[in-house]
Amino acid sequence: MKSRRRFRKGELVWFRIPTTSAPGKGSGLPSITHWPGLIASIVAKSRVLVDGNTSLRTADFLLKSDVKSAQAPQRSITRYEYHLRPLGMFSQTDELVNDTEDLLPWAAGSDLLGGSKGWEHMGQEGTRVLLEGVVREAAEDTGPLDETAIKDAWKQRWARRMPFREMAEDWNTRAFRLGVALKTGKVRERNDLPLIPGYHQCLDPNR
Repeated sequence: MKSRRRFRKGELVWFRIPTTSAPGKGSGLPSITHWPGLIASIVAKSRVLVDGNTSLRTADFLLKSDVKSAQAPQRSITRYEYHLRPLGMFSQTDELVNDTEDLLPWAAGSDLLGGSKGWEHMGQEGTRVLLEGVVREAAEDTGPLDETAIKDAWKQRWARRMPFREMAEDWNTRAFRLGVALKTGKVRERNDLPLIPGYHQCLDPNR
């Protein structure tokens, strides 16, 4: 599935990622093939095709080239580079760069990750990963569990801010983070939260 349309700053979209397959067959869980993110900025990059040549030359190069080349038939080509902020990372600064062909509108999500049932299963899977992890950590922790210690543990283990590129590729990590991302996307869609400023409020683990 691909989209050729242009997107706007602040738009909620899906971007393609390397597939993470669900563990075991018959689990009803979809493979993770796309991730939700917000478009933080858009960079337009123009190039000029000279004299039908398949190689592209920048406008700056043409200005410095000889008159004969500059007068040759030219055709301008513009492509758009999208800087995305992936959801579920608890970070309002991490960005990825994608081309149009790797993006899909948020509305296309009904056909991604198994549709509405797949989304529900992913939410349940994320909750399972969290609950099992918390129980395991509670058994391992020997220190006092006051409110401050619990908040610190939450920030360091589950709500740790990280670049998307540094996220582990194992199923549990991605399932939990995707569950957070899907919930954030739904909140953003329902409330039409702005990207800048304030969109990070729905990502703040203290809220």
